Amino acid sequence: MAASPAKKHQQVASRHEGKFVKPGGEKLTTFEQQISQFLVDLESSQDLKGSLQELFVNEAKEMEVGGKNIIVLYVPPPQLRAWQKTHVRVVRELEKKLGGRPVIFIAKRRMLPKPTRKTIKLSQKRPRSRTLTAVHENMLADIVFPAEIVGKRTRVKQDGSRLLKIHLDKASQVNVEHKVEVFASLYKKLTGKAVSFEFPEPIF
Repeated sequence: MAASPAKKHQQVASRHEGKFVKPGGEKLTTFEQQISQFLVDLESSQDLKGSLQELFVNEAKEMEVGGKNIIVLYVPPPQLRAWQKTHVRVVRELEKKLGGRPVIFIAKRRMLPKPTRKTIKLSQKRPRSRTLTAVHENMLADIVFPAEIVGKRTRVKQDGSRLLKIHLDKASQVNVEHKVEVFASLYKKLTGKAVSFEFPEPIF
């Protein structure tokens, strides 16, 4: 017997717990419960209460990349800019509580598969923001924040492999230079693409 509309809705309903909204009703992991409590504590501070009250996280993961443990917090794409407004303070406080492990915020974007001959007539045109290329580009911008990407070029090595050279704004060098190895290792783990970072002098 087919499930009733109410039951179908229950099956896909999001689970709201603490500072997390989990799609599909998934339970928080022990680690996510810890992160949620840290964020609740931060929200209770007078200067952050107004900024964090309506913001949530979808997923938290601890990853080992480049010999370091990195904390990745996936947030709803519509809330990314609001999270970035409090980025410096929130990241600093979380990294203190997490023993200095780097914390990276990334929007939880969904990729849509490339249309095939069978599906191209049946579905709407795939938005560019949902393509693999666009998702990877936006992910890289999330990872390096608060630095801004001001240029990029691709270097093809003799063995045919590609290295993406990313130019970050010079003004951010003092704040993020110590994290560029973390950025590169994380991006390689998530996308399989090799990147390096430079801080070129601005050209006027």
